[in-house]
Amino acid sequence: MPLHRLFKESSLSSLHHKHISRTPPESPESPETTVVEGAVATPSTPDPVVSTLPTLSQPSDEPVVPTIAAANGVKIKTNSVEETDDVANTGALVEIINGIQKPSDGSKVERIMNTLDDAATFAQAHADTAQTVVSSLAETFDASGITHSIESSVDTFVEGVPLLMRMLDEVAKVHPFIGVAVLAFKAVYTLEMKRRANDKKIVALYVEMKDMMMVLLRLQTVKDEDEIGPDGMTVKGRMQGIVGRTARDIKDCANTCDAYSKMKFLAKVLKGPLWEGSLLQFVDLFSKRRSEFEFALSIHIGRGIDDANRKLDSLSRDLVKRTDMILNFFQTCVSPEQQKLSALIQQKGGSEAVLNSEETLKELNTLYRNDRSLQAVDPNSSLESAAIGAFDLQAGFHALQMDLGGNPATIIKNNFETFERKFAMQQRQIAEELNRVITRESDRVIETVTSGPHDKIIDRDLYTIWKEMGWRGSVKTRHFVLAIRDYYRERADDKKRQEITFQKAYSKDHDAWALEFLAPNQIQPLMESFDDDVSGFITVAEANYFTTSRPADWSLLHWLAYWAIGWQMSASVYVAKIHTLIGKIFALKELAHPANRRIIDHFLYAFWIPIVRLTMSVRTIKANPTLLARFQTYIDSEEERIRRNLEAVRFHIDDLDTLVLAMGPGRIEKYLYPLLFLLLKHVFEMFRLSRTLVIHRSEFQDCGKGFSLVIDAVTHRYEHLQELFVGQKLELKEQFKVFACGLFNYWFDPSPILTHAKLLDSKFPNFIYNDTEEAQDIKPEDILNYPVEDSNPYDFSWYENTHVETEEDRRAEGHIRALIGSWHCVLGDDKIWPYQPMMTYNLHVSVTNNQQVEASGITTDHMSSYTVTGLYEVAPDGRICYVVTRKFSVYFPNVVFRGYLSEDGLTLTGHCRPTDKDSDIPFVWSRRPPAILTFRPSPYELESNRTKALWRFALSAVEYEVQRRMFTWSFLKRRRDIRKRYIELNLRGMEYGNGRPLSQEEQKELMRCRRSLTTADACLYFSHNYYQLRTAPTHFVVDCDVCEARIGGTRNVCLDCEGDDFVDFCSDPKCTATIVDSSKREDLRSPHLPSHCLFRLRAVMHYREVGKIVLGAREARQRAQAALKEGTHECVGCKNRVTMPCWFCSVCKDNVFICDDCDSPAGISAGPHDRMHCVVKCTPPVVAPRTPSVEEQLAVLESKVSSLDSKFGQVDDRLSRMERLLESLVSKVGGDS
Repeated sequence: MPLHRLFKESSLSSLHHKHISRTPPESPESPETTVVEGAVATPSTPDPVVSTLPTLSQPSDEPVVPTIAAANGVKIKTNSVEETDDVANTGALVEIINGIQKPSDGSKVERIMNTLDDAATFAQAHADTAQTVVSSLAETFDASGITHSIESSVDTFVEGVPLLMRMLDEVAKVHPFIGVAVLAFKAVYTLEMKRRANDKKIVALYVEMKDMMMVLLRLQTVKDEDEIGPDGMTVKGRMQGIVGRTARDIKDCANTCDAYSKMKFLAKVLKGPLWEGSLLQFVDLFSKRRSEFEFALSIHIGRGIDDANRKLDSLSRDLVKRTDMILNFFQTCVSPEQQKLSALIQQKGGSEAVLNSEETLKELNTLYRNDRSLQAVDPNSSLESAAIGAFDLQAGFHALQMDLGGNPATIIKNNFETFERKFAMQQRQIAEELNRVITRESDRVIETVTSGPHDKIIDRDLYTIWKEMGWRGSVKTRHFVLAIRDYYRERADDKKRQEITFQKAYSKDHDAWALEFLAPNQIQPLMESFDDDVSGFITVAEANYFTTSRPADWSLLHWLAYWAIGWQMSASVYVAKIHTLIGKIFALKELAHPANRRIIDHFLYAFWIPIVRLTMSVRTIKANPTLLARFQTYIDSEEERIRRNLEAVRFHIDDLDTLVLAMGPGRIEKYLYPLLFLLLKHVFEMFRLSRTLVIHRSEFQDCGKGFSLVIDAVTHRYEHLQELFVGQKLELKEQFKVFACGLFNYWFDPSPILTHAKLLDSKFPNFIYNDTEEAQDIKPEDILNYPVEDSNPYDFSWYENTHVETEEDRRAEGHIRALIGSWHCVLGDDKIWPYQPMMTYNLHVSVTNNQQVEASGITTDHMSSYTVTGLYEVAPDGRICYVVTRKFSVYFPNVVFRGYLSEDGLTLTGHCRPTDKDSDIPFVWSRRPPAILTFRPSPYELESNRTKALWRFALSAVEYEVQRRMFTWSFLKRRRDIRKRYIELNLRGMEYGNGRPLSQEEQKELMRCRRSLTTADACLYFSHNYYQLRTAPTHFVVDCDVCEARIGGTRNVCLDCEGDDFVDFCSDPKCTATIVDSSKREDLRSPHLPSHCLFRLRAVMHYREVGKIVLGAREARQRAQAALKEGTHECVGCKNRVTMPCWFCSVCKDNVFICDDCDSPAGISAGPHDRMHCVVKCTPPVVAPRTPSVEEQLAVLESKVSSLDSKFGQVDDRLSRMERLLESLVSKVGGDS
């Protein structure tokens, strides 16, 4: 194909010509003109400037060099090939390029070049006039039209690249030295095409990259790379270094785009301007490389060095314009979703306000996560939702903070190692594809397509079928598969009939066994094997792809048999292997180092359910060893291929294009089970190492992301199938039962395995781990990508902190010297003082600026590194004001301190404004011992009552110093109590902590504890805090049914209540003593009562273990009741006699009782009993009142009635006596009167 066809693909490189439209001549005599929009064309009036230009006298068959009519009526002839290279629809350029490609004597090309060179020389003498014309042209350009042209080029980017790559391959055969750049370009292009969400900004860079690579096509005219040019250098020697640099530039650009694409959509919008600068640098770089190619090629394709230099100057001038146009495109090409998100950001005060306030960022992130339209355009959102809660409740927000906190250069640098592995794997696959040429005996040689679409079919058998059936471009899948089945069966019958009638000699058919699996019940998997897109139709391309993807030594019939039955057999084998691995992994969980337990539990919680939904849904069959052996070579080769790909990226699947690279092309069903098996095998080896090593948190996070991507790919495939089935008006439930042997059945409806009732009845096999059965040659460095962590959790480093004076410190003079040394810093507001633990900075004079001090370090919580820089300035009142800036490496509020030194130089006080605060807050820097600073009153206390605050400060500091020197018990006890209480409250107060939320009084207590800590204390206590976080279990998505707090540590579960889920309680006795009725749990059959039996968990109960643990607890309750009836027992801890209520171990084989005091709060380990074992509460049996029978109730009623009759009789008697007494009294009164 002529080069001008490829140059039409170039767009971004020719934007400054896009709005020049060529007007064809009306007659052979009329000159060809190019009219600029809005310009006044005057073809009939000669211009004095133009008339002095050299005349191009040419034969009629040679190209006419066009002229450009400018806005002021001046016409200028285009005077070099380079000036019109980008005007793809100019006929003169087409003819020139075609002339360059022709293997003629070159006279025609030379005449054209000489004429153009003369014109270029003349134009140099009239540079001012030319500049005026160019300026007038530039003023006519429409900015919106340019943006539209760039967007059009971005939208059509992929159309011309495959052809470009094929032509570059041809050029590379002649000039191998460009192969390194060609391979890099092909690798990054292939990776980009595998990306699900193509960002237009990224594609714009790839358009620039494509334009740069197109220049290399001009090497077609250079037949000998060792030919010496006018300056004595060969084209190879001149370009080899440029090509190497270009390959590195392409790789760096792809790495930058890869890092950018991994960022959350919200982070991209908030940090857009910063990233635009990082992306735009490659526009400049690719333009520079293009100009270098142009310069080098100009020397070797018939132009002189002077002309090449002029061309280089021209390209340099265009570079700025090109960058401005791309920047304008970046700023104007905004999607509706980005506009919507930008509006939300503006509602929150703009990007700066959001970035400077953590609360505002959280609010915006919540709005963003709840908006499905915004989530739909974020390729990373599905990964987060696939593993929600996988590592902690704030994992998504923390990841957003990391995206926002790091600058682009750091993020790009950190991404390079991962990208480099992926890039190398893609290059290897491209090289292998080029070297892999398989010609099968059944393949046809396609020369021309004359009779119909069947001529495009590669396989002979399919060619025959397609031709006989008279199919056109596509055929219904069922008809296609049935025709194949009938074809092979008829051929077998014909062969047998001919052999029986001796028309043909007997010959063994090695594939006769496969005919059995072309039965009607195997039609469905055969249809799926051809129809990857589930459209219901098979195209010629799909048929060819199916036949060419089979192993080289397999016949088509063998290949069909594999998809009819072999895939299901291999899936069944892999499912069994996966279940065995999962069983071993759960067995290893119990043996893990305590510091690994939390992250291991998070990992298993997040990914056991989706894996089981995939493995338990597929219809497994018992593998026939003989039949399986026929497919084993292909199964093993595919597993080895995927393993090799995963090892190339060290099992770190960081995005979907890496996943596609590791799996291979086509539907995910083909590779899902071997991929899951290999990933789980890697996890299994990590679990083995976790018994003795403290595994870095990122190891499991990276593995988790890999599984999330697999789950994400399965989900997208499922959703795609669902849309297709709905569009075809098929019953979803029935379709998912049969499609891919039911692989997506539980993705559609997981209720058969994942309801609470099903989990209670589940009985997964138990495995006892035996290390002797496993490979012993596994090295940690072969499995782990991060260094192992220190098994000692406590950080004492700050207790040994000292300031060591440097040479720059000794030479320091003036006011800056007052800042040198160790400073202890506290800051806060009127509500919380201090609102963070004390921090210590060791300030030294900067090596690069002797009027500035600097320091660096890590925060006490080890969450971020920081840098501190300080200088001084003279305040308006003449005092020396010290300005110190503290910046963090990740998203934490930066602070600028502005303060004044005390007279003794020991205290620096003033105000600062953290970026997350709306107003200034006071701070105190002190050189005094940090323990003394903990008693220093806050500025607010000094302002309220300075004398009282200072007296209290003096008394407290003296008392502390005396106790410290005497090392009294009260001093040690006070420190111990503060440490324990601070760790407890801090653990509960963390956003990702556990337990009941802090009350207002507890928050004040936490503030008092924090105020009493030095930097060394805070660092040590937080390391202890962090270790507890790593070791304490987090019962995922389990809240207390009374206080509704997230349960961490001890979990109490009711064994008697029946509902849709367990009734759970935290360790607070108030909660376990509370009645839970329908007002809190509508699903309960009856209210929970404090007398119900509970079982206590101090380890996470995973869904796989629900049935085993509940069954064990019920059996333990029966054993305990029987044992208590038989006699007395003693507590395994205190050895005292146990009385109910007490606890009974459901794990230990022997009867192990624990009294209530010994089991609270953290449990006890004694003998074979471990505190992490599940224990069941033993309570006195509650005797329910007996309900009397009806006869008994009637008898009681009669008795009560009789009793009432007797009482009524007594009342009558008494009334009678009273009546008689009254009568007697009346008679006496009457007699007296």
